[in-house]
Amino acid sequence: MNNVYKLGNTFNFGVSTALDGVERNPQNYLEVFTTPTMVDGQVYVRDKHNPDNHMAIIGIGNKITQHAQYFTQVRDKIDNTLSLGRPDIKSYTSRGGLWHMEEYTFNEVSDVVHSLYGGKTELKLQLLALRSVDGKTANTLITSVMSGWCFNKQLFGVSDDSQKFKAKNTKNFNLPLFVDGGFNASIVFGKFVQEQQRLALLKMSETTRKQVIEAMIPEARINGRMVALANDNAEYWGDSAYSVVNALTNYASYADDRNGFTLNKTKDGLDNSAERLYDRRFKVEQWLNSKPWQDAIAVVA
Repeated sequence: MNNVYKLGNTFNFGVSTALDGVERNPQNYLEVFTTPTMVDGQVYVRDKHNPDNHMAIIGIGNKITQHAQYFTQVRDKIDNTLSLGRPDIKSYTSRGGLWHMEEYTFNEVSDVVHSLYGGKTELKLQLLALRSVDGKTANTLITSVMSGWCFNKQLFGVSDDSQKFKAKNTKNFNLPLFVDGGFNASIVFGKFVQEQQRLALLKMSETTRKQVIEAMIPEARINGRMVALANDNAEYWGDSAYSVVNALTNYASYADDRNGFTLNKTKDGLDNSAERLYDRRFKVEQWLNSKPWQDAIAVVA
């Protein structure tokens, strides 16, 4: 449980068949080009297959690296240099494809967390690769965990900040160097699982859960639903701190009638739901690092 997994060093994703059956055709990704605007220093970003309408405006200092280049490089790195096993891959897009994320779940890097009542969930390591071609989202590699019990997803931090590796798409951006750097980051998976197990066994009453949630989430429109969701989770996880963790990560994983945290439509009608749902993971990470939560779980196991 104390292993430090070193991407690119300790492990090798290994065999050339690691991504067999996964669609890798670049036509699956938005392909863009730029044309001049009436403003000096700015250009339009246009869809190569639908060039009449511009999708965004960027500064000429932004380097256009196509999604196909970026994600092919990441997949090739997984395929050829790591040994965490064959990943399951899911893709998400927002804003007509300007923003794109791929989620790699490594089933062979996993461990089990048990609840007070005897229930359990298998936590699996994930690597997220994401970016946008309009400069709003930097090229990013970031670690995450998925819970097999409810498929909730949760970011996790490490002490040296290597959880997140990103670089802007400036004219000096070097894609191969970026990918190599990201895959040399440490992933302290065992330590994370140990902490989740501690929280699953750390008793927290219904009254305390309510007080802690209201303290770390002041917005009444959110904390009321979160309290109810944590109480629902307690039916499986018992009166434990982990019932709150599962409620928070559910908020970051779903946005519909299952949890009541739906996403409002944007005024321009351009769907950015996947991007906004991903951003919730950082909100949850912020709540879990807040003083009310840290004070509540600062109990000797």
